[in-house]
Amino acid sequence: MPDMGIDYPSAAGNHQIQLPEGCSITPTRLDGSMVHLKNRGLHPRRHDRPVCVVIPAGVNAIPTEPCLLAVARRGAKIAVIRSPQQNRDRSAILVNWGSRDPMPRGTLNSATSVELSRNKIKNVCLLAELAPMTVFSPDAVGQLPGDRLVAKRRFGQQGSGKMVLPLNSPRESLCKYDIFQEFIANRTEYRVSVIAGTTVVTAMLKTPASASPEDLTPHFSFTQLTELPAEVARVAISAAERIGLGYTGVDVIRDNATGRILCLETNSAPGMSTCTIINLYEILQGRDR
Repeated sequence: MPDMGIDYPSAAGNHQIQLPEGCSITPTRLDGSMVHLKNRGLHPRRHDRPVCVVIPAGVNAIPTEPCLLAVARRGAKIAVIRSPQQNRDRSAILVNWGSRDPMPRGTLNSATSVELSRNKIKNVCLLAELAPMTVFSPDAVGQLPGDRLVAKRRFGQQGSGKMVLPLNSPRESLCKYDIFQEFIANRTEYRVSVIAGTTVVTAMLKTPASASPEDLTPHFSFTQLTELPAEVARVAISAAERIGLGYTGVDVIRDNATGRILCLETNSAPGMSTCTIINLYEILQGRDR
């Protein structure tokens, strides 16, 4: 990554991920060419630990929050709260879904890791070589390969704040953005859910046939995978560790022209389907062995 003479955070070292007390999670094995993904059924038990998902008030939590409530109606001890202060059970496992408020020790996703995930400059600097080639100045975009680039703003959620532009765009157009990355048109896209070194659920993102490669937020369809290339899993797990997110949805792509596996970003408030929530719940209860 070119050094633009700006004091961006170093990628050296990972931010420590603290697990809830008494919670043990088996890391995904990456010693083969493929990782086989379990699809765990929901098996709620009387002595399950409560799981509280902290979703800040006022955020767009659709479809995540309705899916959480649906799983709760099936007997899981899982609930949505707006702040950690609403939790009255000391044994509960807290999962922070995008809040930047201070969290108790052992919460999955600290306020610091959420901020590192939201700030795209800090995020890409910590990802380092896992990210596509990146520069931070309109004057440096000539270092990027190809004739197009992906321009991103420092802050953006759910696909906002980014656009594909010609490499030779006027400087005044580029100055509206903070980050400039190589554009990879021929790509395969994955969303990998990761919890403390374990892949939870992985989906391959399929774009409509009519969508342009330059459309970065098309109406994706999601195909849940039963196995995943080990290198995709490794990049997703490494990205989560570098940002310090105990639970995250990681956007990973395969450059089909070169075979490179790259991380686009980590998400501290990823959309969660019913299937994802069930798998997450079972892992947190220790039923992953």
